[in-house]
Amino acid sequence: MAINFKGAFASGQKILGYRAYVTANGSSVIASTGLSSISSSTGGRYMLNYSATHPDATAAVAVLPNNNYDWQSWYDTNETGRVGLNFFDGGWVTPSKWSAMIIR
Repeated sequence: MAINFKGAFASGQKILGYRAYVTANGSSVIASTGLSSISSSTGGRYMLNYSATHPDATAAVAVLPNNNYDWQSWYDTNETGRVGLNFFDGGWVTPSKWSAMIIR
């Protein structure tokens, strides 16, 4: 379902909501939706592969490692079929538990 804003507050753009989320221990998925797989090339760097192709590569990605606000976490690949996540604390680190949500 899409919501369209009209009038003075918006330009008629669709808001689609969350597309995928995951909670994991390292590379082991605890819970997820909207993903076909997760891969890791090295510790602290993950690729989340979507179960369905998104209409474009425009998305917001929220990442939370170990509920630890001192670590740096970000995404660097935002494509229609996948997004890359990174966890860093002076070096690449593999969080014991982490969550991510993709919103479009």
